[in-house]
Amino acid sequence: MKQRNPAWGCPRIAQQTALAFGIEINKDMVRRILAAHYRPDPKRTGPAWLTFLGHAKNSLWSIDLFRCESATMRTHWVLVVMDQFTRRIIGFGDAQLTPEPSMARHCAECFIRRFESSPF
Repeated sequence: MKQRNPAWGCPRIAQQTALAFGIEINKDMVRRILAAHYRPDPKRTGPAWLTFLGHAKNSLWSIDLFRCESATMRTHWVLVVMDQFTRRIIGFGDAQLTPEPSMARHCAECFIRRFESSPF
């Protein structure tokens, strides 16, 4: 089970064993069995995904680009940038454009111009 799901820890393996086979095992027993019989894949190097996110959580921003229709039936493209750690909106930009490949780039440039001109 650990070989197919290397990210699973001892509590998760104990829970899945109980669900699949109806056998209640203590997570400490799973830990002892894994320590004796399981060796991680040597090809896998670097930190786990959750470890990486834990170290980078203060510097993660999310960007969302979406389309809104106004009351006058005009299409507005909105770009929102949010800090994931504080959940604060860093900035946003909007543009009235027709959908084309350069639309996302234009929205990003509008956002950058507004971000540079207004201090936060």
